[in-house]
This record gives sequence, structure tokens and C-alpha cells, in this order.
Amino acid sequence: MAGWPPVTAATSYYLQPSGALRPIVPKDKTGSQSYEYDPRNPVPSIQSRAGDWLNRPPLDQRAAKDRADILRFRTMPLSEPVEIAGRASAELFVSTTAKDTDFFVRLIDIHPDGFEAVLASQPLRLRFREGFDKMLPAAKNKVYRIEIDMWSTAAVFAKGHRIGVQITSSDSPRFDKHSNTWEPVKSYDAAVVATNTVHYSADRASRVILPIVAVKK
Repeated sequence: MAGWPPVTAATSYYLQPSGALRPIVPKDKTGSQSYEYDPRNPVPSIQSRAGDWLNRPPLDQRAAKDRADILRFRTMPLSEPVEIAGRASAELFVSTTAKDTDFFVRLIDIHPDGFEAVLASQPLRLRFREGFDKMLPAAKNKVYRIEIDMWSTAAVFAKGHRIGVQITSSDSPRFDKHSNTWEPVKSYDAAVVATNTVHYSADRASRVILPIVAVKK
């Protein structure tokens, strides 16, 4: 390879009703999904051992498949391979009942047998939505546009696989659990349960943006 990243096309995949993920903007004027994030019952980090996030192959995320605090979106089975290389990102329209909370976005390679290989997972703390030099509390149920840098990755979604996106608000112990409060708490007994919502509509088109490598003819 002459350099990194290779030539790619930034391609958007939009969240859709019923858990669909498509490269088209939703047509509906309204649409959203909500979940409750309880810091006392966080989504577990599924990895080989504590702290070993980078030095192991992707592990199957289906152990958390029954959790109601994870939103799931996926494409139809791919008719041809999709290769990505470079920096991925997400643009979400979100709201919360808390003064502050976290939003995580996971990029998943869903195999035909259901195996869910996580390729990237990154968070944003809502108070930093306008930059890390500016902290702002959230107004209850107000919709905010946020951007999440998912860092660089390189992978091929094989023919018959699906591109998956998961959104949640915790990943413990990989990341500290957010108490959903503005000020720090001495104990999670003082934590707040937040109702967090992701919006997807024609005007609030939440999406992931993937660096897709052009197919050579």
C-alpha cells in the first residue's frame, strides 16, 4: 500500500425504522427509539480479558443480544463485498432525560450464522458535544446533533454478511460507567436512570459514515 488511508468514498448508512440500515435518508417526518440506561446495570464489555481491547480478534457480541438498552440496526445481506479502510464516524440526533449521559456507537460485522464481530466502538459524553473545551448540560428531552469519531479501521464485509450498528450508553469495564449526573457522585446509589433516545427522520437523519474503498473493475 502506497499510503494510508487508501482512496475511499465517504458513504452514509442511515438508521431506519424497524432496525434497518440503508444508504438512503429516511422519508418519515418523525421517528425515534428510546432505551433506559441504568448505571447500576451497564452493558458489559465483551472481550477476552479486562483491558485487552486491541490485542485480540473480534469477539461475538451476541451474549448481550437480549439487552433492551442496546439499539440495533443492520443492512440486508450484502450482494457483494464491502471494503472499508480509514476513519469512520457517526452523526446522531439524540435526546435524554438526564443532565448528562454517554452515547456509544459500535460498528458490527454480522455473519450469516449470526456471529456479531465488533470492529469499532467509541463514545461521546454529551456535555462535550460542542468540544472538549466547552462543557454544557443537556436540557431534558431536547434534541442535539452529535458527532462521534470512531477512529480508523480496515475490514471487509463479505458477501452475505450484514453491516450492523449498535447504539447504547455504557461499555463496562472498558469505560467508566456514567452516573447520568452533572456533578460526580460518591456512590452509584446516587446515580440516575436516564431515558436516552436516538432520532431518525428526514430532518434528523442519524447515520454512520464509512470510508468505502472503490471497487476495481
